[in-house]
Amino acid sequence: MNLTNSRYQQLAPYLIFLFIVTVFFAIASVFPYQIEFDPIPQIKGINQWLSGVSSSINSVVTVNPKDISQDIQTWIVWHAPGVTFAFLPLIALGLPLGIAVRTTAYFLFVSGGLGWIKVIDTLTSDQKIKIIIAVLLSIYYIEIGSLLVCTAGDVIPWAVMPWVLLYAMYLCSILDSGNKFDSRFLVHAALLGLLLGGIYWLKYSAFLVSLGMLAYLAVFLWFFSKQYTLKNRFILLAVCTAFTLLPVIGLSAIHHSLAGVNSAVDQFEAAIPVASPSTRGMRFLLSLIGAPGLGLFNSEIFTQGRLLTFTATIVKQLFALDISRKAETFKIFVGLAGTLAAFWFVAESARKNIYNKKLIILWGCITTIPFIFIAYISYKTGINLLMAGIGRYSNPFFILTVFFVISYYIYWISNHEKSILSKIVLSVVLVFFVLLPPLNYIADWAEAISLRKNYVTTENFLYVDILSKKNVKSVVTQINSAVKSPKDVVVLTKDTDELRFGSWLEMRHRILSLPIVDGEEAKSKITTAQDLRVILVVSNALETNENQLALVKQRFAQSTGWTRLPENPDAEVSIWFSDLKA
Repeated sequence: MNLTNSRYQQLAPYLIFLFIVTVFFAIASVFPYQIEFDPIPQIKGINQWLSGVSSSINSVVTVNPKDISQDIQTWIVWHAPGVTFAFLPLIALGLPLGIAVRTTAYFLFVSGGLGWIKVIDTLTSDQKIKIIIAVLLSIYYIEIGSLLVCTAGDVIPWAVMPWVLLYAMYLCSILDSGNKFDSRFLVHAALLGLLLGGIYWLKYSAFLVSLGMLAYLAVFLWFFSKQYTLKNRFILLAVCTAFTLLPVIGLSAIHHSLAGVNSAVDQFEAAIPVASPSTRGMRFLLSLIGAPGLGLFNSEIFTQGRLLTFTATIVKQLFALDISRKAETFKIFVGLAGTLAAFWFVAESARKNIYNKKLIILWGCITTIPFIFIAYISYKTGINLLMAGIGRYSNPFFILTVFFVISYYIYWISNHEKSILSKIVLSVVLVFFVLLPPLNYIADWAEAISLRKNYVTTENFLYVDILSKKNVKSVVTQINSAVKSPKDVVVLTKDTDELRFGSWLEMRHRILSLPIVDGEEAKSKITTAQDLRVILVVSNALETNENQLALVKQRFAQSTGWTRLPENPDAEVSIWFSDLKA
């Protein structure tokens, strides 16, 4: 009986996590799903490949803007192929897109969540800590697990990262045991390297965490494995490093052969000729220091959303200052506070010998290495990535830091810690970095669900608010009614947020995504070598800007005249069409 109870206690954190996540999933499954931003081209490419429109997986077919009667197929370099391979199976089974992507994300999140609980399980025997973290991780399903919206595919590396970390810890434990050095060590090093490098195929930025793990292995071999000769330690590290680089080199070679570039960084550099001021000087340095602290929120959405709004209201009332438009500056200050608090906790833990020295070194490696590399990439591309999309390379730092904070809190309670500074820092970190983000995600979840009640979808079961906040099916039906030939082109204008491509997934026809531009580029003509019809989908905001809309229409110089479809009261867009004569 005692053995049974002990077994239940061991499984309790895993079962609690699985139960809460499954309840969230079951409730959310009643409501339409949203897919936006990064995954769109690859998910569109999956559909095109399955239907035979595209001849290559991880490619997307779009209209050639130089001759819209022709198509161009583009190998996707901007994003790693992880999205394609992760979401392909359920989409290939014929499930609606919304259901296929949400269900895939659920299994991926469960895999990662169980893996992180296993990591915590190996670090502590305290049941309270494991259950608290299991509950927190289950709430983070709303954000990390793409419960209601998929915008980046970060759940893909999340699914495998803790298991790779566990394998790295296992290899270190073998080295720690003092066993005789033999070929078995090299096999483990090679397998670990392939796993670390394979993460590059899932998400480029997540690979930075792999480099942090590799750095930890190097530190471990140098300082904690002196029972082995320097030659053997060097060989083991060299094998692991070489096999880590193999998948990276392989994917880079594929990119070069199919797209002419080695990585997404090359494309970023070419696309952004003028670097953002926030990637240079003191502001950039502060961003680097503050990035780990911002990572404690696991997402910048909370800081530039509710937290900024709340703080801006207080500051305006007390000091008559408006900081509502200073989102990046605000995030830097919040991040700096978080970084200082996190490092203070670790320093205090080290001073009081609460945690194993090796664990603190692991924490340091997966903290400093990814952020240093992302700073380098930010400098190269001219985009301050330190202040955006940080969850994908800060998850290990965030989870281990939360583990440290909760452990320290329990230590503080059990040892009646009297330090006033400890109480203040601990209270601030618990409230702002441990409790508020999950509460914010629950609020976001409830708000998103309320917006999707009675929403009418197409067969894709998607929420596409850029087309309609009530009835996307009526808008898509209206667009389809204007199409008369497979050669016709649906032109989706991008005047509000040029990175939003959600409407792509609802279009079965040929697509041209048209950004709204000024100057000489606005005068460039879009032509066709064959007669066809253009269906122009414009936002309500662009519809009211008659001059701008007229410039868009004038770019189609072969137009025989424009006709506006009847107004749809449920639509966020208006629809025009024109027949072009070659």
